[in-house]
Amino acid sequence: MKRKGFVVVLLCAAAAACASAPSRPPVAAASRGVHGSVDVQDMGADDTQRYAASATVKYVQALGYPENAMPDYPRDLLALRLPETRVRARVIVDADGHVAEVVALDGAGAGAEHARFFDAIRKACLGWRYSPLLRLDLSTGPFTVREEQATVTYEGRPTALPFHLDYAFRFTQRDGVPEVGTSDAPLR
Repeated sequence: MKRKGFVVVLLCAAAAACASAPSRPPVAAASRGVHGSVDVQDMGADDTQRYAASATVKYVQALGYPENAMPDYPRDLLALRLPETRVRARVIVDADGHVAEVVALDGAGAGAEHARFFDAIRKACLGWRYSPLLRLDLSTGPFTVREEQATVTYEGRPTALPFHLDYAFRFTQRDGVPEVGTSDAPLR
């Protein structure tokens, strides 16, 4: 079963070769509303933090698995009736697509509640998976990968790479009751 899952991911990665940004993890479902509403937005990265493409190098974008679960709103914080809280985190992913580390991007003096929200983020994100980020060496010509019953041909020899993504998470509630919704406003 594990190998079939890899084949599916491999096919998805090949199909997504032209994708410009990783898919964002799914928003918490309304059925999870008793735990609070959590939304997330990919913050992007500046050019100095990106792998550089060239005439002989192309990348197949990593994609988040659909089953990546959003963090839960910490139940003990609901009674505090906190205002909307935004927490930024860097998700560091190894070459196999497993989250290796989650790093807080907000200052250490953000407060105890902020730390509890980050703990919820860290717990959820450590279970996230991504398809591998692939670097294609175009100077080698087409390269075919065979896995069980699937065959994928890339424009060049693929090499899986580690990467990181920065996210801004939004935790909301109203009068102690979780509120479901998303914000179109930038979360930076």
